[in-house]
Amino acid sequence: MPVLESVEWSGPALSLLSHCAELDHGRPAIMHVRHTERTSLEHGGASGDDMLSTPSGIAAAVEFGVRLPSDRRYRLYHTYVQRARETAGAIRDGIFSRGGSAEIVEVVPFKYSIDRVAVNRYLGKVRERCGSEAATSVGFTNDWMAGLVTPPGCILPSYDFARTVADYTLRRLESATFDTFDIYVSHDTYVGSVMFHWFGLPVHQDGIDFLDGFILQLEDDGMAVWFRNRRMVLDYPHWWRPNKQHNR
Repeated sequence: MPVLESVEWSGPALSLLSHCAELDHGRPAIMHVRHTERTSLEHGGASGDDMLSTPSGIAAAVEFGVRLPSDRRYRLYHTYVQRARETAGAIRDGIFSRGGSAEIVEVVPFKYSIDRVAVNRYLGKVRERCGSEAATSVGFTNDWMAGLVTPPGCILPSYDFARTVADYTLRRLESATFDTFDIYVSHDTYVGSVMFHWFGLPVHQDGIDFLDGFILQLEDDGMAVWFRNRRMVLDYPHWWRPNKQHNR
């Protein structure tokens, strides 16, 4: 049995892959996803940045790459955290294994933590309040977007962070061709913040799962967004000035 069908968290990832068939082949595409399965706090794993991918998570990420469309040129970006690096490498290996074109371009140069110790301390309070890892992630992301993370100044405001990610994504798109597919591998908090501030979509109650995220294509009359089982065409944020060079 293929790995993605055998892991319990694969539903959103499989949905994301199925949406690739709906993309406009004449436009570049952008994907933002969470890293693959990692070790768990609830099963004695490490914490924070030290959590690494599981063997099944790596295998699933390779398969994710295998299943991506074969008629695209892939550019991968990832955060500085090792599990994101591992995921990007595994997706690239999957694309390579079926003769595709892919390169890991760079580590994205932004972080949301200003004082990591203070952020981790606040995250611990959220964990006590919420219990499970999934609920903790949703609770922390919601607190962050509401400006509740304390002490003030320990974390970049989520609106500013999401705009930074948008600016970076658009700058990368300036060198894209019609068949470019940019994939950004990050974290559930990153993806949740971006989806809220770019698209006005609240954090899903069950959070952003492993290899879960969204696909985006920029069109002249709006942003075509695929998430879970939906395709939406949404207005650009008032601060996002669409450039026709980006859209084709």
